[in-house]
Amino acid sequence: LEIKSQKVLFETKNDIENIFLTNMDDLVVMDENHETDSSNGKIAIVKADINNLGRIMEAIDNYDEYLQLSKLLSEKNSLDNFREMIEKYDDNGEKLRKKIVPFYVAGDDIFYAVRIEALFDSITILNNMIKDINQDLKIKQSNSNNIELSIAIGVVFVNNHQPIRYYRQMVEIELSIAKKKMKIEKALQAQVGI
Repeated sequence: LEIKSQKVLFETKNDIENIFLTNMDDLVVMDENHETDSSNGKIAIVKADINNLGRIMEAIDNYDEYLQLSKLLSEKNSLDNFREMIEKYDDNGEKLRKKIVPFYVAGDDIFYAVRIEALFDSITILNNMIKDINQDLKIKQSNSNNIELSIAIGVVFVNNHQPIRYYRQMVEIELSIAKKKMKIEKALQAQVGI
């Protein structure tokens, strides 16, 4: 049993490494515009936050429904699901493979670095993820609670070679602007706000 679980862990690690980059320097594309062999170059940092989760939690009066929601979020907003969605979206292509370095994917947060040319495709993945979650929520929610989730996304373009904490601080500002804009314009009917 232990050997089998180690094999599964190894296969999962390989799957993740076949989809995601593990080094920030690999995000920078070395092309004719690059004058040196330096890996200092422009990349995009993305921070996404799921909206309306608090409203849904407040409306839950059944512990089993709360557990179902928690399980749904832990399954759908996870690194494994993110990887699977990229594989499905890519259809064995190269749109997103080896173009993302995930920092954190859990709870109601998603935080990653991405090559600039793959930014919009990665946002499409986030949109698909929130659609999947909402579809499952409709099935699991009681009829009295029909609140849908949306996702606010902050994006900044930065030079590689800064500490990740700086990236997080910069992208948090953009994320809060997107969240405010969605709230002010009552755009919560929209699934994605950038």
